[in-house]
Amino acid sequence: MTPALRETDVSQVVDMDAVIVAIENAMPELGQGTARGRERSLGLVPFYA
Repeated sequence: MTPALRETDVSQVVDMDAVIVAIENAMPELGQGTARGRERSLGLVPFYA
């Protein structure tokens, strides 16, 4: 079974300063069309056709 992480779990191990730097570095790539992003979601359900 895949472990589920809560937002509080993630906030304890993620350094927000590093996240901000990563986002700032990604923004030019998103603007140039060389990167893609997707909206935040709290959960993903696999789709099997």
